[in-house]
Amino acid sequence: MCNAINRPTDRGFTLIGGVLCLDFANTCSGRDGAFYEERILTLSDLIAWSLQSECLVWAENRIETAVNALNPRQTASLVRTARSIRENVYAVMLAIGDNETPSADLLKVLQDHYVACLRVARFTVHDNYGCWDWRESSVLGAAIFGPILQSFFEYLSKIDSARLKCCPALDCKFLFHDFSKNKSRLWCDMAVCGNRAKSRRFGEKINNEC
Repeated sequence: MCNAINRPTDRGFTLIGGVLCLDFANTCSGRDGAFYEERILTLSDLIAWSLQSECLVWAENRIETAVNALNPRQTASLVRTARSIRENVYAVMLAIGDNETPSADLLKVLQDHYVACLRVARFTVHDNYGCWDWRESSVLGAAIFGPILQSFFEYLSKIDSARLKCCPALDCKFLFHDFSKNKSRLWCDMAVCGNRAKSRRFGEKINNEC
């Protein structure tokens, strides 16, 4: 069961991956089971993450119009697709971080999603940098998933697997790109997961001494 006590739209999302696709993969934590927490519970959550991460750059009234045009089945399908893409991205990245070959089937699924998004994209050049752009697209799903998948395939094309890390905290398991000079970063955030681990070890030491 997911832990939905704190709604992500109330507290915001943790954007600590360093790459858009990794931040999206981190909208779920504690995948090992006991600490599982789903943060994309509704379409509102998906849009909230998209706006916070600046993945979606549509004006508010345009988003509202697109959302109101969806029926309940389409809304639910969009959330399911978001979770499916996210879990596939996470699985591929986790395999690469573990120096394993990612599933060709998962890559094909993500490729198919990306190709569908590209059908409603426009290639633009800004500041001498070319990329696919979904700002003029009228398809909400493509406007959200397109930039995520573009980030995913661009990251894969130049990835240094030694810098792709997974936080070891069982209640976290966030993916992140290690930007440290010597590739020594262990925790997604030393101030959060790192300090909790230190406190836990200190508590265990005290208990063992008693």
